[in-house]
Amino acid sequence: QWMLNPDGVDSTDDAPDIVNNSWGFDDEVNRCILDFQPAVSALKSFGIAVVFAAGNTEQTGDISPANYPESLAVGSIGPSNEVSFFSATGPSTCNGGVYPTFVAPGEDIFTSYIHPTDTSVLYALYSGTSFSAPHVTGVMALLLDAFPHASPSELETVLQTSALDLGDVGADNYYGYGLVNALAAYE
Repeated sequence: QWMLNPDGVDSTDDAPDIVNNSWGFDDEVNRCILDFQPAVSALKSFGIAVVFAAGNTEQTGDISPANYPESLAVGSIGPSNEVSFFSATGPSTCNGGVYPTFVAPGEDIFTSYIHPTDTSVLYALYSGTSFSAPHVTGVMALLLDAFPHASPSELETVLQTSALDLGDVGADNYYGYGLVNALAAYE
C-alpha cells in the first residue's frame, strides 16, 4: 500500500516506476509461497515493474516471491559469464516458467559498507543476487528515462529480446533470457 501512495495523498503521482527487492524465503527453496503475490500483482497492475534478487540457493532451486510470474528474478554471473555457484536456478516452482528471468554481475561487487569497528572503511566487495538485481533495475530506469511511456511489460519484452543469450540457446533455467544489455535494449 505504501509503495502505491508513499505520501498518503491521492492527488500526487509519487508511486515508483520500478521496485527493486532483495529478499525472499531462502529457507523455503522450491516452494511457491503465495503470501505476497496479491501485493506484487497490485504493483504490476498499477504499472510498476517488480524486480527481485533470484536468491542465493547454491543452484538448488528457486525462492518466493522472486518465482511469481509477475516478478522479474535476477540471477548472478561472474567475470567469465558463468552462473555464480550461489545463484538460484529454476524452473519456477510457481508456474514452471524460466527461472531466473535474467542474469547480471553479482560476484565481487564494490559496494558501500559500514564496518563494525573501523569507520574509515566505506566500501567492500560482496557477492550475491542482491547485487545483480539492481543492474536490471538500473537498465529499466534508463529505458524509462528514454521512453517514459513504456509499460512494465514493454520493458520486460525489450530486455528479453535484447539480452545476451548465454548457456543453452534461448531462455533456460540457469541464465534465463541472458545477460541484460542496456545498449541493445535502448537500440
